[in-house]
Amino acid sequence: MSFTNVACIDDLTHNSTEPALLWLQENQIAKQILMITSSLICDLLICAVLYKWTVHSKSWRLPMALTGIYLMKVLITNLFFMKVPHQSAWTFPGWYSLSVQYGLSNTTHFCLHVALLIVSMCEFRSMKSRLYFIGYPALIYCSIIIIILRGCYVCDLVAAVGFGIWFWYFAELSCYIVDVKVFGLLF
Repeated sequence: MSFTNVACIDDLTHNSTEPALLWLQENQIAKQILMITSSLICDLLICAVLYKWTVHSKSWRLPMALTGIYLMKVLITNLFFMKVPHQSAWTFPGWYSLSVQYGLSNTTHFCLHVALLIVSMCEFRSMKSRLYFIGYPALIYCSIIIIILRGCYVCDLVAAVGFGIWFWYFAELSCYIVDVKVFGLLF
């Protein structure tokens, strides 16, 4: 592995959202409100899917998908170091979150809370819950906020959607083995 620093990351969406970033850097209260509402939406949807899974589900596909996402995040974070986006304003807004990580850290490989939202939407859809329709605006809102505030790159959002869908699909395929063969659940 080479230790040469290659400056090749130029995100065009960061360039186009520069005026919004500058305005939010001047108006800290507005920035904090946007970040807190974004994290609250993510936390509420994830808590809702966990509640619905606990009460209504008879399959282990949600824990399998979540475990896969978290294991992939740990693996990628420990293997590769990514540079934080230039002029990142993704700081702690004064409100703790269950799913959103704030601050400058080595977390720009894929956006974890976007991947969790994707898995939540897939679980809501499979449970035929109406909360599935809330996931789309929440995903768009959270993605816009994290791009404007330079919390990650656009490729990290694409990777989060890809990992969320892939781990959901993998859990969907392998949940029969865990549900029926391991736990003896009959549907």
